[in-house]
Amino acid sequence: MTAISRVLVARHAVRLDVSDKSWACSSPTPYDPPLAREGEAQSALLGRAIAAELAAAAASSSSSSLPLPLHAAAHVAAGDHDVSLRSSASDTSASSSLSSLSSGATSSPGSESTALSNVSSSRDQITRTLNVHVHASPFLRCVQTAHHIARQIIAAMPSSAPVNVQLRMDAFLGEWLTYDYFTNVSPPPDDGHASIAASSLSWLLSQGDGRLLDRAWPLNKFGNSGEYGERWRSMYSRFSNGLQALTDYYSTSENNVIIIVTHGAGCNALVGALAGKPMLLDVGLASLTVAVPRKGCKGDEFTPNYGYGGEKRDRSGYAVYSHHHEDQLTFLPEGSTSPCWDLTRIADTSHLSVVAPYGVESDRAGSLIYDLYR
Repeated sequence: MTAISRVLVARHAVRLDVSDKSWACSSPTPYDPPLAREGEAQSALLGRAIAAELAAAAASSSSSSLPLPLHAAAHVAAGDHDVSLRSSASDTSASSSLSSLSSGATSSPGSESTALSNVSSSRDQITRTLNVHVHASPFLRCVQTAHHIARQIIAAMPSSAPVNVQLRMDAFLGEWLTYDYFTNVSPPPDDGHASIAASSLSWLLSQGDGRLLDRAWPLNKFGNSGEYGERWRSMYSRFSNGLQALTDYYSTSENNVIIIVTHGAGCNALVGALAGKPMLLDVGLASLTVAVPRKGCKGDEFTPNYGYGGEKRDRSGYAVYSHHHEDQLTFLPEGSTSPCWDLTRIADTSHLSVVAPYGVESDRAGSLIYDLYR
């Protein structure tokens, strides 16, 4: 059985400061906008697409390690939002939760599935617990997007196919802290994203979904946040190192799906790491990349040989490549010359074609490029 059956990389949905240009002027935290109303709709569609992806994976595998097909988010589509968050994380006080975010507490990959470990299976019905690990940047827009994704997955899962969904915030998935992003607003506090994570936790508690978050999870488990003035190469390495640590962590247990919710620049770094080559993509809002283990690879490991695609960037935030051959990124499995992951979807936004935010008629609503690439 494969330890990690899927790695999914998603960009957050549209931010409030994009649809409401005046928002940043009145907010005490202009560097951390929430989702816009349109972004909430995008996130729900993204969650349904991910649920369908898991269902398709189950249906296409004769010896599937995934549970029975999902119900295509029928409960949510019908307006049923009274969803039970099946998680083994304990419900502790808000004060202890805030302190644990920056603590050195550790947890093991299999600990969150203990409550469901005694589930039986039969020849005609697969009931093995699917462990869905949603890792998000601590920035509110990413946590909100991840929250919508988790609720859609839980709502779509039939009771006969147990699923354990848990949300974890990771500092290494935070925004690229280039000077260019903060010319009109103040940058985040220099505290490793601890205050941003605390704010996102408060929002989760206000939604009544505190149990969804693994509060014992340390922010710096897989690496630190970037520093203000971070260069492209440093950001790329931050995400790549974190991804390797993340996949290594779950390689010791079975039946895992990893969902990563982060920012545009980080999506480029992660997709490049998974593809084994430099990537410079039009990463649309609420877009989805799916990676599956490559057959013949030993485990889910890859060895990074860091390089980067140059530092010069245009106004939209895209890198202008001026690299040499030796600067290219390669992420290769040990003892192999090919990546350990195959990409079945890359920055896909087809799931958003049913809606167009801001009244714009477009079959690629999620690929609209806004004035800030984040």
